[in-house]
Amino acid sequence: KLNDFSEQKRFRIGDAELEFFELCEPCATLGARLATPEVSAAAVVKAFTHCCGIRARVLKGADIAPGTIVA
Repeated sequence: KLNDFSEQKRFRIGDAELEFFELCEPCATLGARLATPEVSAAAVVKAFTHCCGIRARVLKGADIAPGTIVA
């Protein structure tokens, strides 16, 4: 599943306003850091593809605390 923000350009986290500009797909570095003897780096990357984070511009800054609603 693609990240829910991939189609939404602007969103809020509490009073902060942000603008989505790019999905943050997993890379080899992440794979290498999370790999274990049982799970290869390639398997880590594959597992996180299309469901990782996003990159966004901050349009209006504000304090964000754990539990703050994303809208």
